[in-house]
Amino acid sequence: AHLLDSSAFGGSRDGWPELGPALSELVEADTIGYREAALRILKEMLATNPEVVQALAGDQLTRLLHICRADMCSHVRKESVLLFVAVLEHLPQKHWEELRALMPVMLGVMQQLEGHDEELRECLQAFVELVGSVPGIFQHSLDKVVPMMLVICRAKDRMLDSSRQMAFEFLVCLCEKRSRTCAKFPNFMHEVVQLCMDFMLEMDEEEDWQDDSSAGYKVDVSNYDVGEENIDRFAQALGPEAVLEHVFGCVRRFVNQESWKHRYVAIMTLSQCAETVQEEAHVDEIVSLLVNL
Repeated sequence: AHLLDSSAFGGSRDGWPELGPALSELVEADTIGYREAALRILKEMLATNPEVVQALAGDQLTRLLHICRADMCSHVRKESVLLFVAVLEHLPQKHWEELRALMPVMLGVMQQLEGHDEELRECLQAFVELVGSVPGIFQHSLDKVVPMMLVICRAKDRMLDSSRQMAFEFLVCLCEKRSRTCAKFPNFMHEVVQLCMDFMLEMDEEEDWQDDSSAGYKVDVSNYDVGEENIDRFAQALGPEAVLEHVFGCVRRFVNQESWKHRYVAIMTLSQCAETVQEEAHVDEIVSLLVNL
């Protein structure tokens, strides 16, 4: 795949016409490795020479994706999702229409990857990159992609933190790119504020959890850190006035819990939001909530 750049085709879209049929045959080969490799080659070619891919396999891409998304091997199904994302990232919008209809199908493929953590994480990372570069592609699929990402974020006992954090990153990036659309999506603000605070509850049980950053080694980003950072990012994207109503509601529930973690998260959430507060009434509400702790 690394050799298939513009020089390999002599600068022409018509070079190596046999390659398209050959890759199509590999996609339907009996050997799993062949099927996976064919998809990977097409994906990497898209990044270096999308016009050539369009010339060689453009009319076959949808068929190939349909075949591979139902493959018995999780690696092949993963590669079908990554190829789908690469097509949307690198081909002009005029080629999207037929592929856009595949979005619900590919979301279903990702749901089927539960239990295959590495494959799922790669797909989620690809979706994060896609929403960063082409956020409009999700405009007509919010009713499917947002609930799916929320489910992954909340799958504390079924999925690795890396996958959950990546799904959360998708929601934050989507909000940063399409804040008005997200603000209109039913219960979006309430769900993401609650999610931020729930992530913050997943702090380390050890007494020295706050001192990890000063240790002499690198540690993974904790769910607490992700939740705390994201509450600020949502406030910046949606506007503090829109977010605070939901923050206050969640904080009221948290302060009534006996757990010290709930109270600590309530305090830290208010502290995080206090930097963006402008209205005096909201300042008074924060003070009132802190007094009741």
